[in-house]
Amino acid sequence: HRWLSHPVPYPCTAVAPFGMIARVVCAALLPLLACGLRKPANAENMAGFKAALQSQLSAIAKEVAEESKKTAAALHRFENEGDQDVKVFWDIAEVEEGSQVGVSWTHVCDAKGKLAGECSFARDDPNPPTIYVQTEKPMDENARITVSVEAKVLGSSYKLSADCKMCGDSCTINMPMGDPYSLDMPPCPLPETGFELKTTKVDLNAIPSFIHADIKVTTELMRGDNSTVGLVSMDTKI
Repeated sequence: HRWLSHPVPYPCTAVAPFGMIARVVCAALLPLLACGLRKPANAENMAGFKAALQSQLSAIAKEVAEESKKTAAALHRFENEGDQDVKVFWDIAEVEEGSQVGVSWTHVCDAKGKLAGECSFARDDPNPPTIYVQTEKPMDENARITVSVEAKVLGSSYKLSADCKMCGDSCTINMPMGDPYSLDMPPCPLPETGFELKTTKVDLNAIPSFIHADIKVTTELMRGDNSTVGLVSMDTKI
């Protein structure tokens, strides 16, 4: 089949001096690209979201850095483990009859119709993930996207969640720290038969070898009647 795609770059940039943590968690936020399903998001709107998100990530990184000072021996052990691959496990469930949902990581990994699987690639291989959705009938104006992200970094756990209409409304994102953040979703209607959610390249090689992270992302796409179009779970181990 041929995917009908509307690629949308995600504005992820590093937060000095803790850019490595920012990039790790930012890579997990793919589902929030729903804000740009139809056309590039308003630059001012996305700049505000990026600033708020990066403020959160900076706070998280500082907390992790402080904790790491207490575990120097453990960090030294991690640094010498030698296994620096990024491993991704995916599971696609509850796909609506007549619809197709897939995932890929650019040139290295592609589900190719498989509902579950795993793959790995080197940290120095910028490899942005993509979710593909193709529907037999258009998504209605009350369609929703829910996302749950849990990132465990050096033993600390951070969560992010959102439950939003996919068009014609604002989306409130519950940040790991501080107040929720709201941004506008694109106007309705959504693309009639399909779309693609894609991030920009993420340089995971910038993450020091002692930084180990486990990022679990669960994304559900639903129609206005609460029927599920697809449920995508991705577990990334770094």
